[in-house]
Amino acid sequence: MAESVQQQRLATPSAPAEDEVDVDADGTTFRDIHPSPAPPPPLRQPSWDAASQRSLSSYSDEQFMATMSREFTAMVDAGDTYYSASAGGASNSSDLQLARIGEHEPPSAERNPLAIVTTEEEDTTSCPPPAPAPAAATSTEVVEVRQVKKEEAEAKVAAWQAEEVAKVNNKFKREEVVINGWETQQIQKATAHLNKIERKLEEERAKAMEKAQNEVARARRKAEERRASAEAARGTKTAKVMELANFMKAVGRVPTKRSFFSFS
Repeated sequence: MAESVQQQRLATPSAPAEDEVDVDADGTTFRDIHPSPAPPPPLRQPSWDAASQRSLSSYSDEQFMATMSREFTAMVDAGDTYYSASAGGASNSSDLQLARIGEHEPPSAERNPLAIVTTEEEDTTSCPPPAPAPAAATSTEVVEVRQVKKEEAEAKVAAWQAEEVAKVNNKFKREEVVINGWETQQIQKATAHLNKIERKLEEERAKAMEKAQNEVARARRKAEERRASAEAARGTKTAKVMELANFMKAVGRVPTKRSFFSFS
């Protein structure tokens, strides 16, 4: 565009100034013709290699920093919203993460860094914006600090949990040893008491059996004595009756009263 403007200026003669116009008496106008000034030198076009290299480097740096910032922010947000997403907001959380990463946006028009561009575009793309780079670096540093703090907190919590669990297990083991000892002691005590009672019962049983046997022997002895006494009394009475009967037979007398041993 600049070259076309310069060519038009060269083709069109320069307008004469007011002090260069002469008017004759009869009204004829004479103008002084001066050569037009030399055109300014054309703007120096940057070489194709340098422009493309500057455009490629600025575009890649800016794109890399923006992508890294979005990815780190999305990772932190995904970690913070994990439990809320599992409770029922998984779809909203995924949409939000896609929105932060920029995956849901349609791909922008590709800008070929090796293409030949005009001067205005070269000036625009060759100068990277100063503001986004510090902002992206700051956000990346904030994300890294938050991630490190989160990992440190998780490590401390895990160590505290392991220590507390070990304390509880050790205390339970000590209490279990005490309980087992008390149980063994009580079992031995109850067993000893039972054995003592059994020994007493055995002794009492032996004594009772011996007493019963003695009483049985005593009863049998008394019965034998009484039986022998009865047998002796019967023999004595029988001999007396036999003697009286023989006497009556010899005398010829009849017994006057009924004898106790007679039967009708």
